[in-house]
Amino acid sequence: MKFRLAVVAAAIACGLLFALAYMGGWLRAIFHCEGFGCMGLGVLYLALAVLIVVAFVVVGARAGPAPRWASALFAGGVALLAILASSWYLKRENEARIAEGWAEHDRVCAQYPKLCPPEPEYLRPAR
Repeated sequence: MKFRLAVVAAAIACGLLFALAYMGGWLRAIFHCEGFGCMGLGVLYLALAVLIVVAFVVVGARAGPAPRWASALFAGGVALLAILASSWYLKRENEARIAEGWAEHDRVCAQYPKLCPPEPEYLRPAR
């Protein structure tokens, strides 16, 4: 029982830290990027998520109760669920930020129509 509780608590903590690292731009503090080079940070965040799950599998296999393979699968599964939950939260956060930007764009265009010529509907994202 201690193992399961420890795995769930550690997975939740890792999921929260992963979301905070993404939102806070912690990798940008380590790796300087501009423009197209910042796409590589997405790959690094993906690699970090995979590394977290693999670390949970390894620790579950080494420190978990018998049978070891079941402990490894449990730890990896819980970590994967935590990473997927934090990724879902980050997706929702980014969508909200984009919607705020479009609302600001619409407000400015309504106030100063000369700045915003009419654009075709196929260029505008669905809302």
